[in-house]
Amino acid sequence: SDASYEGIGGWSPDMNFYWRTTRDELISYGFDMKALILHDTEPQAHAKGLHINILEFVAMTINLWMIIKASQINDQPIGGYILTLLSDSTSALSWMRHASRSHASPLTRRLSRYFTALLLYSQFPGAIQPNHIKGIDNWIADIL
Repeated sequence: SDASYEGIGGWSPDMNFYWRTTRDELISYGFDMKALILHDTEPQAHAKGLHINILEFVAMTINLWMIIKASQINDQPIGGYILTLLSDSTSALSWMRHASRSHASPLTRRLSRYFTALLLYSQFPGAIQPNHIKGIDNWIADIL
């Protein structure tokens, strides 16, 4: 998964899905996106709106939901799935692992608890490993 102030997205060649939501679509869905300077991809330093880490976590949550749905449709491999979620956001990975202990904003706590509920109630047949990938090495996700 990956996020930028221009949009969010994710893909899995093994689960056979690809999705992308643009900045304009996020705004139409009610996301409080930071204003961008004309012809720029980054907001001003103190612009109001959602921080990039929240957008990264939203992308991870959508990807998890897509993977859960794909795992329910596809034949389960012997021993279940081993899912590696890759992100260049250490904050989003931390929120994923420690939802109930998050000291971040109320929005982050709610989103991370929703993420946990997805895992608990979906009965995902396997294990999930969150892994950090340095942003400079995240060229595959940047293609989104």
